[in-house]
Amino acid sequence: MKSLISSGVVSLVLLASASASAAVCVQVDEARDNLDPAERTAVKTMVEESLRGQNQSVSDANCDTTYKIYSLRLGNSVTANISGPNGSKSQKASSIEELPETYDQLTRSLLNGETGSTTTAGVNRHNVTKQQAVQRRIVADNLWFLRLGYGAVAGGDIASGPAFGLGYRYELDQLGIEISTLNIVAATDGSSDDGLGVSASWIRLGGLYFFNPVANHSAYLNVGLSWGTSASRSQYQGESYIYSGSGIQGEIGGGYEFLRASTIRMFVEANAVLPFYTSSIDWSIVDDSIYTPTFTISLGVGYGSSNRSAVEIY
Repeated sequence: MKSLISSGVVSLVLLASASASAAVCVQVDEARDNLDPAERTAVKTMVEESLRGQNQSVSDANCDTTYKIYSLRLGNSVTANISGPNGSKSQKASSIEELPETYDQLTRSLLNGETGSTTTAGVNRHNVTKQQAVQRRIVADNLWFLRLGYGAVAGGDIASGPAFGLGYRYELDQLGIEISTLNIVAATDGSSDDGLGVSASWIRLGGLYFFNPVANHSAYLNVGLSWGTSASRSQYQGESYIYSGSGIQGEIGGGYEFLRASTIRMFVEANAVLPFYTSSIDWSIVDDSIYTPTFTISLGVGYGSSNRSAVEIY
C-alpha cells in the first residue's frame, strides 16, 4: 500500500514537472517595438490572455516555448508581429485599440499551424476587426469604349466592309470582363449585289485575360458569348439568295491594350464570331443553309477611371 502511495506521489510530481516545463512565455522584442512602455506591457498581457484562452499554460520562466512579439505604429495603424515554433505572422490593425483582436487572430493562426499569407484560421466571431467587418475590395478599372475597324462575313459570297461597336470593360490586373453591344459588320465588296453581308452581335459578354498584368501595355485574350444575327447573299443553283439566321454565337479574339496605367486606353483586336446556328433561305422558297462566321480587326478607344485600394494581410 505504501508502495502504491509513493508511486502515485512520484507520478504527480512528474506530471507537475512536465506541466511546468510545457509552459509558454511571451517576450517583447523591444529593439523593434516602437510602442510606449505602458502600451508594450498591455499588449504583452493581451497576448498572454489570448494564449490562456486557447488552453496554453503561460508563465514568465521555465518556458518550453517562447512567442516573440513586437508592434510597429505608423500613423494611426499598427502592424502586429508574432513568431513562435510554428513560424511567424504579421497583420495590420487600423488602430491600437484593435490590437487585442489582431493578436488573438495571429496566435490562433500559429497554434492551428496555418501556413500562407492570410490568417483565416485565426478569425472567429469574437475577434473580427472593424476593417474585416467592412471589407474593402480592390477597385477595378472602369472603361467605356468605341471600336472601329473592318470585317468580313464568310460562308456565302465573302463580303467585307466597315465594323464598329460600343462596350464597357471592368478590368483587374490580369482578368477583366467585357459587355458590349451593336457590334456590327456592314459588309459589301462593292462589285455586285452578290457581295453583300451583315453580321451583328446585339449583346456580348466576354472575359479578358492579360498576359502582362502590371505592365502599361499588354497582349490579351478575349473569349465570350453573344446573341446576334447574320445575313449573307449567296448563289444556289444559279440564283442569288439571302441567307439569314440568328442565335447564340461564340466569340474569340486576341489583342493588345495600350496605356493601361492611364484613364485613356487604346487597343487593337482581331476577333472571330462563330455562330452556333446556320443561316438559311426562306424555307418556302428553297431548303438550303450555310455557315456564316464573321472576322474583324478593329481599333478601340476608351475612357474610364482607375481607383485601386487594398487591405493587405501577410
